[in-house]
Amino acid sequence: MGEMSEVIHDLLQKDVDAVCYAFYRYEIQKGLKSLDSFVAQLGAFLDRNMLKEEILQEINQLLQMIMHAVEKKDFLIAADLLKYELLDRINRSFQFGV
Repeated sequence: MGEMSEVIHDLLQKDVDAVCYAFYRYEIQKGLKSLDSFVAQLGAFLDRNMLKEEILQEINQLLQMIMHAVEKKDFLIAADLLKYELLDRINRSFQFGV
């Protein structure tokens, strides 16, 4: 991962942490605002980095699961999916080039 990608990755990590912190404390509006910011930054990050189509599909599926959890007002599940599934998948994509 290049230096710029690492900086953007750190921003994504901070955004995920902000979303999770808010959702875990049941500060829903704050969490939703942070989630919007994260999704926008993730989109920009993915646009700048070439990933295999299957990885993009996995990330998209996880985002859909997260949004579904938010729609169902299951904010703890959304936070866990963000922190333990989505961010982990993004990290593995760049660490191992998979």
